[in-house]
Amino acid sequence: MSPALPPGLQLLERGWLSSNSILAVAGDSATLVDSGYAGHAAQTVALVASSLAGRRLTRLINTHSHSDHKI
Repeated sequence: MSPALPPGLQLLERGWLSSNSILAVAGDSATLVDSGYAGHAAQTVALVASSLAGRRLTRLINTHSHSDHKI
């Protein structure tokens, strides 16, 4: 079992051939770290929208240049 993330951080998990993302929430805004594979764009958008809970996504940070970061 992996350790719990600190408050304000959420792991968004997707299927094989896609990356997992971290959503960092601060106040009314949020940052998504690693957007994921383009083939899973609809799933990523749905996961992020659900997790935002009315907040605004203000930043997208991709940590490396791979095909899994193309949204």
